[in-house]
Order: sequence, then C-alpha cells, then structure tokens
Amino acid sequence: MRSVLLIGLLTGLLTVGGCASGLLPEPAPPPATFDFGPLPDAAPAALPLRVRLEAVTAPSWLDGLDIYYRRLDEQAGALRPYARNQWIAPAPELLAQRLRHRLAQAAADAPPERTADLEIELLSFEHVFTGPDDAYVLARLRASLEGSDGGLLRREFEARRPADASVRGATQELPLAADELIRDVVGWLRAVDIDRM
Repeated sequence: MRSVLLIGLLTGLLTVGGCASGLLPEPAPPPATFDFGPLPDAAPAALPLRVRLEAVTAPSWLDGLDIYYRRLDEQAGALRPYARNQWIAPAPELLAQRLRHRLAQAAADAPPERTADLEIELLSFEHVFTGPDDAYVLARLRASLEGSDGGLLRREFEARRPADASVRGATQELPLAADELIRDVVGWLRAVDIDRM
C-alpha cells in the first residue's frame, strides 16, 4: 500500500513539474554578432613614410558592442542600440584591426627619421533613419599625425553611405563606411610631406 502511494505521489509530482516547465518562458537565444567581414586583399601603394598606429579611441558610448541607430524623423537626439544584434568587438577595435592591416600592406621602406605616429579618434559610427523606410550610415573620425620632430597634422574624415532601413543595412554598410574612411586616411598619409610638418 505504501509503495502504491509513493508511486502515485511521484507520478503526480512529475506531472505538475511537466506542466510548470511548459509555463516557463524559453531562454532567449544569444544575440547575433557581426564583424567587419574579411580583410581586403588588394594592397594600397606604398607610403612615403613609416606610420605607427598608436591608438584608436572613441567616446565611451562607442566603446561597447552595441550597434547604434538614430531616428531623425522621431527623436534626432536619441541614439538607440539594436536589440539582439551587436558587434563581436567594440567598433574602435574592429577599425584598428583593419587600419593596421592596411598600414602593414602599405609599409614604407623609409629611414627612421621619416617615421610618424598616427592616432585615430572615432567620432561617430551609426545608422541614421530619415524616415521609416529611408536610412544611411554615418562614420566620422579625426586623424592626428605626429612627426619625429614633434610636428602635428590633424584632419577629419567622414563617410556616408545609403543603407537599408533595418539592422541588416547597419551591419552591411557600416563596415564599408569604415573601409572608405581607411582608404581616405591612407590616401592622406600618402600625400603628407613629412619634411614640412
């Protein structure tokens, strides 16, 4: 008799447990992560000076993994992160990886006195909506180049590209905007006259 009661009690507990587990929410899937895609293969022309990338910095809000968008048609001053989508590393880190790669490809065989230190500040990296179905991506940076004698050059660069009005537009076009900025920075470095810095 006691064993029958015990079996009945266990059966009842298992039934209740099964029902309760059906009431609990499913755990959320992990967020989708994105990088900037494969590194470009085509090497740029050699630079006339050696360039050391000292740092790529950014405002604190850009130093995380969030992919940001802005709705100019709703609240222009609000930057919002896409839910359940993020970069695999902070955008400044991904930009630095690609820029170091390009600088290595364009490395100059120049004497030590023709060396300059490059610092990059990423100022903006966002997906901008002008309406529910219209958007573009915007990336801006400031480059500072210091020669071995202490001379300093600064320049700001901006890349703006049309993009789908969805997170897919952000993850596809922001890396292309980053590559465009890098091309412009390398082109600027190629035109620098280090002797006049």
